[in-house]
Amino acid sequence: GFENQEATRSALEQTLTRWIEQELTSASALMLSLSIESDLCACADFAGSQLQSMPAENAASAIGELAGIKGLPAPSLEQHGQWSAIVELLCTKEGKPRKRVDKRQGFPAKAAAKDKEQQAVFEQRKKAMQSLLAEIQTQPELLAALEIVSSLPITGYQNEHWEILEPLTTCLVHLYAHLALVFGRNGQCDYNEITASALRALSSAEHDSDESSAVRYKWDQSIRHILVDEFQDTAVSQFDLLKALTAEWYQDNLNCTEYPRTLFVVGDGMQSIYGFRAAKVGLFLTAKASGVGDLPLHSVELVQNFRSTPAIVEWNNRHFIHAFPNAIDISRGAVPYSIAKSIGGDEIPAEDDSACRLLVSSDEQGRLSEAQAIVDAITQQQVIAPQNTIAILIRYRTHLDDIIPALNEAGIDWHGVDLDPLQRREVIMDCVSLTRALCNPADDIAWLAILRAPWCGLSLLDLQQLVDDPANKEKTSKPCLNSVVHYLLSYKETNEFQAAISGLSEEGRHRLDLLAKTISTLWLQRGRKTLRQWVEAAWLKLQGPLLAYNSFDGDDRESVVAFFDLFEKLEQDCQSNGSCFSVDLLQKSLKRLYTRSELTVSAEENAVPAVQIMTIHKSKGLEFDTVIIPGLDRVGPSDDKPLLSWNEHLFDDSSTGLVLCPLDAVGLMLGNTYSASTSSKMGSDLYQFLRDENKRVSLFESTRLLYVAATRAKSKLFLLANLAQNDNGELKAPTANALLSRLWGTLADKAELVA
Repeated sequence: GFENQEATRSALEQTLTRWIEQELTSASALMLSLSIESDLCACADFAGSQLQSMPAENAASAIGELAGIKGLPAPSLEQHGQWSAIVELLCTKEGKPRKRVDKRQGFPAKAAAKDKEQQAVFEQRKKAMQSLLAEIQTQPELLAALEIVSSLPITGYQNEHWEILEPLTTCLVHLYAHLALVFGRNGQCDYNEITASALRALSSAEHDSDESSAVRYKWDQSIRHILVDEFQDTAVSQFDLLKALTAEWYQDNLNCTEYPRTLFVVGDGMQSIYGFRAAKVGLFLTAKASGVGDLPLHSVELVQNFRSTPAIVEWNNRHFIHAFPNAIDISRGAVPYSIAKSIGGDEIPAEDDSACRLLVSSDEQGRLSEAQAIVDAITQQQVIAPQNTIAILIRYRTHLDDIIPALNEAGIDWHGVDLDPLQRREVIMDCVSLTRALCNPADDIAWLAILRAPWCGLSLLDLQQLVDDPANKEKTSKPCLNSVVHYLLSYKETNEFQAAISGLSEEGRHRLDLLAKTISTLWLQRGRKTLRQWVEAAWLKLQGPLLAYNSFDGDDRESVVAFFDLFEKLEQDCQSNGSCFSVDLLQKSLKRLYTRSELTVSAEENAVPAVQIMTIHKSKGLEFDTVIIPGLDRVGPSDDKPLLSWNEHLFDDSSTGLVLCPLDAVGLMLGNTYSASTSSKMGSDLYQFLRDENKRVSLFESTRLLYVAATRAKSKLFLLANLAQNDNGELKAPTANALLSRLWGTLADKAELVA
């Protein structure tokens, strides 16, 4: 916990130091495995010695520290200076491998030699260095390790960090305590709290008590077998709970071999895609290698694929083996690819791409070409095999903006669940604005939305007249709008109101009058009904059902029903637990509510199955004859810098440690504590390191996400992307964060350009 700030600081610093030394150990092990230590040290010693004899170049480089080096430095924080020098020798400032060296790196030109003997030495050492660099360029794992070493936050935690971390961590403790009170008051809690409570109840011997001993004894007597499915998506707290439940099983099995206790876990590390729920596939890899706690596991590899045709299986093997990492990295969740075998045998040629196609459009104006390609693919497959299932799998719901209209225009039946957030529907936005305005007459934005909504329909010019008051130069309030709101609620004209509408059109005044007759009547009824009943009555009086029937989204009356059902539920929940209902709570809950299942069903009995549309995450565990994956060139929403960046680091021995760092900009707000010139030294390296680390973890997971999508296909797979072309008409490579970039190395020459 964070209750003891001194202990917290010590724990965070120890974890960071251990993490840094783990990265140095990994880099050292890679170099030793490649047998380059001797050549590297010889080149480094020469370069360091030369730089020490050149004061100008030596002052601008750390390579001089390598003079006299005989072996790789120890993987410790104290030796990080030499490690930084090695990285500088081998890589550019941008972290790319060097292609050449010169006197700035300690390799003078032959012309700088004093005699022929020294000239020969210069030439020999430079050739040796060039050969070493060429070797390193063929080792992507070593290059990645060197890049990480170059970004290690060697300055660690500074006092300035703690001026932010101490109040933040204290606040977190208080927030958790308050959350516990809310749980107790409501008689409800989430799964995280259930896990945490179970861990406390099963606490280890150092926190022993009669109560915890009794709980452990009860569970120990009642549980003999545990089965865990989808084990690759286990979080640290869940893994700890499993260890606590099975803590004594190993010894029990030794004492009682006739009736052993068993732990059966099932999972596929290549399908771990729930990092956003704190899942760590490294725990799965650890359990596979060394068991759970003291309990060893016997690993059984299942390689037979019963879902897909041999062509699909072979295609996945051929391309994904290059997309996945070559070696296991427990900390970052790097899972190597495992070859699958098809039940169909080896009758498919090794280079058969007929089952899988990459369709690329170059639509500068949008994604209409991609959407049309999807329509064409679906139409073609429905002609060939009308009863086969087809699915469109997307990474983000926004990827459907052009696809769904294209499907509708082509008359293709489709079915989608949880695709369209309710809060994005036109009628729901109007209902929310109506609720906000009635609950808070001072909400100018809500009233402007009401005046613009179909039940009033003021023109933009009339709205501008109400907002832009020439006499109100300070713009601190909107007296014209305030007068109109007063008129709507009271239906009483005042001099201020007459002045406010003096610039409005005749039609605009008439529309205001009609709206005021309805709103003023409803305003008199406030407090006589529940809030839901009052707002719904207003919506009905304003001809809401008719407007919903003719909305931009078609007949959308069901969405309004869902909105008011949610409204009533929240209102009742607040009454039962003694809390206050707020429109903010309503809007927050709306984010988790989607339109009811969209389905267009043909009246024909033998109609083809509707095309299924869902996110890749929802498709996990399902299968379809044809799978279409669009938008593979797209990247996710930009990640804003959070106030607090953190990483729950998983070490090779399955232990974990937490590293936290506040946003540097927060420190700048403290005035004298930070300065623009010192912020980079005082923590931006740590904050950026944590962000970069999280990106590396996400990169591995995105490869697994694409693999999950591709392996849903039974017989046909269509990949689609929208890529620009260069002046020669060649397709440009997708950005590094795009899913397609994982396969681009082997798929670039397979792309089919569609109009």
